[in-house]
Amino acid sequence: MKYLKWFINASKPYKWTLFISVVCNLLLVGISLSYVYVSKALVDTATGGTKQLEAFGFTNVRNGLIFFGVLMIAIIIVQIGLRSAKNYLQTKASVKLRNALRQKQFDGLLRISNDVRSKFHSGDILNRIQDDTSTTANTSCTTIPDLVGTACQFIAAFIYLICIEARLAWVLVVILPVGV
Repeated sequence: MKYLKWFINASKPYKWTLFISVVCNLLLVGISLSYVYVSKALVDTATGGTKQLEAFGFTNVRNGLIFFGVLMIAIIIVQIGLRSAKNYLQTKASVKLRNALRQKQFDGLLRISNDVRSKFHSGDILNRIQDDTSTTANTSCTTIPDLVGTACQFIAAFIYLICIEARLAWVLVVILPVGV
C-alpha cells in the first residue's frame, strides 16, 4: 500500500495529461466500434442489403456507398489523429516524470555520505536510476492508460457483439481464454 501511495503521488503532477490520455483511449474505443459498424454497413450495402440504406434515409445504393465510404475515410483520419495525440501526451508525460524521478534520485544520492554511497557499486546505482525510473514512468504514463482503454474496448466489443449475435459473443468469451 505504501508503494501505491508513492506511485500515485509521483504521478500526481501529470494527472491531467494522463486523464486526457485515458479519454483519448476511450474515444478510440468508440471510434473503433463505429468503424466496425460502418464497415458492416458498407459491405451490406454493396451486397444488396437495404436495411442500412433505409436506416440512414437513402433510396439509392450509389449514394449509400458514397456516404459509407466517406464516413469510413473520416473515421480513419480521426483514429490517426487521436492515436497521435494520445501517443504525444503519453510520451510527454513519461519523459517529464522520468526526468523528475531521476532528479529526485540524484538529489538524494548527492545528500548521502560517502560511507553509505561507497557500499554500493556505482554501476548498480546508475542502472537503478536509469531502469527503475524508466519502468515507473512507462507504467504510470503508458501502461495504465492503455490498460484502461483495452479493458473498455473488450467490454464495449462484447456488448456490441451481443447486439449483433449474442451466442457468438458468449462462445468467444468462453473459448478465447482457453485458447490463449
